[in-house]
Amino acid sequence: MPKNKPTAGPIRSRSSDGAVDVSFGISVVGKGPTKVFKLEYTGANDGDEGNITSFRLDSIELGTDADGNVTDAPVVVQVEGAKHDGSNLKGNAAKAFGSFGIALAEHGQVSPEGSHGFPDGLTVVSREKWQDQFYSDAKAKEADITDDTLSRRFRRAIGELVKSQQIGTLGQWLWLDSRTTLDMSGH
Repeated sequence: MPKNKPTAGPIRSRSSDGAVDVSFGISVVGKGPTKVFKLEYTGANDGDEGNITSFRLDSIELGTDADGNVTDAPVVVQVEGAKHDGSNLKGNAAKAFGSFGIALAEHGQVSPEGSHGFPDGLTVVSREKWQDQFYSDAKAKEADITDDTLSRRFRRAIGELVKSQQIGTLGQWLWLDSRTTLDMSGH
């Protein structure tokens, strides 16, 4: 497959007055052969925002060139919604996701059937238990870090994880999004 990386960013259609009518974004989940791209509306004047489609790039062989080298080209293959596994996360979001997995495994509880706003039978963990785990993990690596710094990092990480649909949240409770997998083998 060609090594060219696709560019991501908003694609905008502009009217004569310069206002954005619609914008799109592409996000990437996973790495290597499991990499999935998600195309979504990120803003629309007269429509809904949200997912449009998910796809991956496969390679097809076109033939051979004059030197006998195989030539190929990328093709877009539509896939079901991308599975999140945390592999595309960086920095504090990745650290927070790891802490989330530990907190969920150690303190998670099944949401009561029929609970308003929660999917039935889902394992949830409280924000407090997750935050305690995040602080503990961070302080094990940076003993002098302040709670204020950790608080800012944790809040930003939650925002990123919710926005990227790695986790779901309602009030003080959090859970893995249905498209997310968690590999605890490294802990």
